[in-house]
Amino acid sequence: MPVNASAKQDDRNQEPDPALIAAWRRLIDYDKKSTNEKKSYQQYRQWVIILSFMTTAIAVFSTFIQVAWLRDILRLILVLLPIAGVAIMNYAAEYATNVDWIEYRVNSEKLRSQITLYRLGMGEYLDKTPYERRELLLEKVREADAYIAERGISSPYLQTTDDNILEKINAVSRTGDNGLRPLTLDDYLKHRVNSQLTWYINKISDDFASARKSNAIIITVSAIGSLLATLGSGLEVLVALTAALAFALSRMAEIRLYGATYAIYHSAAARLQVELGRWMILPAEERRKKEKQSEFVVRVEEVFTDEMKQWREQAIRQLEANEQSILQNLQQARESLKDMDESKLLTLHEQENEPETVASSEG
Repeated sequence: MPVNASAKQDDRNQEPDPALIAAWRRLIDYDKKSTNEKKSYQQYRQWVIILSFMTTAIAVFSTFIQVAWLRDILRLILVLLPIAGVAIMNYAAEYATNVDWIEYRVNSEKLRSQITLYRLGMGEYLDKTPYERRELLLEKVREADAYIAERGISSPYLQTTDDNILEKINAVSRTGDNGLRPLTLDDYLKHRVNSQLTWYINKISDDFASARKSNAIIITVSAIGSLLATLGSGLEVLVALTAALAFALSRMAEIRLYGATYAIYHSAAARLQVELGRWMILPAEERRKKEKQSEFVVRVEEVFTDEMKQWREQAIRQLEANEQSILQNLQQARESLKDMDESKLLTLHEQENEPETVASSEG
């Protein structure tokens, strides 16, 4: 039997590393939780943004309605929409926050880095016994769980233990294998470094294009509003509608982080190319040394760690600002409705008093 075939047969017969299985399992927990939380976060905010825009649109439309009963129905809808928006935001603040999905994503990538170092036997795992390496990897899993607990994220993330864990690991490993065997440096360069560099470059292009397209649409809508405002009186309702639409489009773009990340990815990609260059100019005998390989891998993982840290800070900062803007807009809508009520009452009061004044003058 050929040597390679024999090695593959031995790999199939070998029991999976329990520490590695545990680390992968937690990464899968965080990965799935992050994906689900992000979806919920975006869906709830999108509904609130739509309700906010509908409030303005219906308010504008109601100014053209002369039928009393229809105006009353629209008035009721205008009262209910901001209340519904606030209720959704309160629910989302508890069960679909703008931070949870980010922290789960950060934690999953931290574990991916540790799993990579463990499989390479480099970084903190260099020159340790198999037992010590397993202990260290499990400690990293414990630290990841503690990180989530310390930030007060109460939503559960554990998934049930099932028989297809190996299939799930294979689906998220990103290394062209089952995610369990030791990695070579060539594997690392191909599946971790070059693959991530390609992802960065593609993501830079996609994010920049999305941001540019989104901004162009928002600027166009705002320009139409400005043009309507300069054309004279009678178009105020349309100006309010375009302003509301521009606001809604801006908030939609921000919850998707358009334009917020490409600069971070650009910096990380540039650093990664430099590290690859530094590695390639080393003499061949130096590149064969385990210590040099470990130093290179640690530097590259630091690039990924720094990128994730910057991404987390930028994402949280932008989403929190967006959250405040949405809430303020809802509050302004409720206050506007209140002002409209007071104005309507004042008008009715003046109409009721006007006949008395006329009658007095005639007398």
